Amino acid sequence: MNPIGTPKSTLPPELLKNIQQIKQLMGTTTQNPMLNQVLELCKGKNPQDVFMALCKQRGIDPEAILKELQK
Repeated sequence: MNPIGTPKSTLPPELLKNIQQIKQLMGTTTQNPMLNQVLELCKGKNPQDVFMALCKQRGIDPEAILKELQK
């Protein structure tokens, strides 16, 4: 159930789980293979542009992801 005033996420549960993992990674300072993969993907490119392009490619609303990360 959703608490009153909290809108239900429009993202698939699997993506929400991945977002939670990302939020946990953001709180750590140790190097992580996943982080290295992201850094390699963005190498020489604007990370925001890469993020937006990947979301568009996969048909995902980037704003929905950003909202989940800000929770």
